[in-house]
Amino acid sequence: MTHIRSRETSPPSPMGDAKESKMSQIQFSPPFEKQESSCDDGQGAFGRYRSSKYVLGIGKCWLKFLKLVWQKRQQAVCVRHAFKHYGSKKRPNHVLSNLNMTVAKGTIYGLLGASGCGKTTLLSCIVGRRKLNSGEIWVLGGKPGTKGSGVPGKRVGYMPQEIALYGEFTIKETMMYFGWIFGMETKEIVDRLRFLLDFLDLPSENRMVKNLSGGQQRRVSFAVALMHDPELLILDEPTVGVDPLLRQSIWTHLVRITSSGDKTVIITTHYIEEARQAHCIGLMRSGRLLAEESPQALLQMYSCISLEDVFLKLSRKQ
Repeated sequence: MTHIRSRETSPPSPMGDAKESKMSQIQFSPPFEKQESSCDDGQGAFGRYRSSKYVLGIGKCWLKFLKLVWQKRQQAVCVRHAFKHYGSKKRPNHVLSNLNMTVAKGTIYGLLGASGCGKTTLLSCIVGRRKLNSGEIWVLGGKPGTKGSGVPGKRVGYMPQEIALYGEFTIKETMMYFGWIFGMETKEIVDRLRFLLDFLDLPSENRMVKNLSGGQQRRVSFAVALMHDPELLILDEPTVGVDPLLRQSIWTHLVRITSSGDKTVIITTHYIEEARQAHCIGLMRSGRLLAEESPQALLQMYSCISLEDVFLKLSRKQ
């Protein structure tokens, strides 16, 4: 028994003292006690100054990033550094090459360019039918195809260049079909149909789509895009094969629906001069935008009397 020491009377080891002392400091030190920062690197105030500059730099980067995101969401469409190609990696066919495009809300944007310059591919990417190889697209504050973006969906009305209708449907059945897809009530569809038949000079609602002429089928496709009164209307050459009177009526309607500021239109056309009625024009060639300005600004900048002359002058410079 003389060789057994009580735990209470045994002298603490030096290592035990060190551990207890260290634990005591950690446990009871004030939470805001000044301690040497690892960022100081032994340089005192200079180290703390350098650390604060680093934190401030991170804050500025975040503010810049948030500002860019906010700006993109304020536009109806924002395309940045878009690349799109087809074919193999060894022999790619570049359709879009570092394209940048900005479409403000409540405006008509006229996208002009020769056939094969990439207009249709660009529109397909904007509505989410195709994906870029690199770059980014923002549409109505979100990225096409992401959850909750509504693109593709009822927030967008899209008239493609090709006819994408069911030939066995009548005009009325076509409108009912797409109206229900967009969540419209039957009465609302019928009322809208009456307006569109008159506005686009369409034949009887009981005519089958397959029995219509090519121009009439394109006007039915246009009516489908207009049916649900979307926020963003994307029209790929809607005035092809349309008589001058109806063409002017279409442009008058587009100007009217965008005047309130809550509707936006992107339109491509072969008739360059009719695009003077757009708020902004993008001149496209070989997958790039040569210019993006209002019609008046383009004419003044390049000292031309027609948009066609502006396009020719820019094409020669490329």
